[in-house]
Amino acid sequence: MPLVIDKAQFMQAFGRDLYHDDESSPLTYLDRKTGDVIWVFQNDEDAELEYGPLVGRDNEAVRRRVAAEPERYLLLPGLEHGEHHQILKDFVNSDWTEDEEERKAAKHHYFPSIGGWKNSVDGRTWNAFLDVRDRQTTLKAEEFLRQNGIEPDWW
Repeated sequence: MPLVIDKAQFMQAFGRDLYHDDESSPLTYLDRKTGDVIWVFQNDEDAELEYGPLVGRDNEAVRRRVAAEPERYLLLPGLEHGEHHQILKDFVNSDWTEDEEERKAAKHHYFPSIGGWKNSVDGRTWNAFLDVRDRQTTLKAEEFLRQNGIEPDWW
């Protein structure tokens, strides 16, 4: 049976770049019953420092609930930094446009910084990349979910 999942929330968690995560970063889970995406700090003080005392108390309750029912919550891995770069490399080496000059410019400006590349290309190229990145990330997410027995019904 398909599980209804908010695609934007899921992709924010699943598609995040692990390069930016550290011990104080929250973990993300998918509730297998409700389809909700849950962000949980492992340390309640980190939640409180980041978002205030109310969130710190809520975090404690959610963290305990996840620990009490681990089979209900699927840990969402995020994407390795290299995976984000691979998506960009695949994009610049693809036939994303019929305009040969646009393809050459996109490839010419590629260097090991996605942000640097973004600042070097025009808006049309950047938006085309975002479309490809979103499709690629969705495919990876759907494969991950199916491997974990979940058929996503995006909304």
